[in-house]
Amino acid sequence: MSMDDLQKFCFYLCHNCTRFRGGPIAMPVPVRYADLCAYRSKLHLEAQHASKNIPAESQEEFERHVITKLNKLAKLNENLKNSLFYC
Repeated sequence: MSMDDLQKFCFYLCHNCTRFRGGPIAMPVPVRYADLCAYRSKLHLEAQHASKNIPAESQEEFERHVITKLNKLAKLNENLKNSLFYC
């Protein structure tokens, strides 16, 4: 891949976002969508925590439990482990 091709690729990654109409964004679109996904997941976890009325002192234990549970659910296929998702 030439430097010009790489520059075009980066340009298209930052100008290909349909969610934001104000022009280009400061990061590649796949990174932005991953950031949005992580943020929404955080909101869901916080809402789940709040709805269960868990005392503040056991919040860390609750978070560890949720992380363990999510890691079991999000088991990555070994063939995809060392590859980029968006490529």
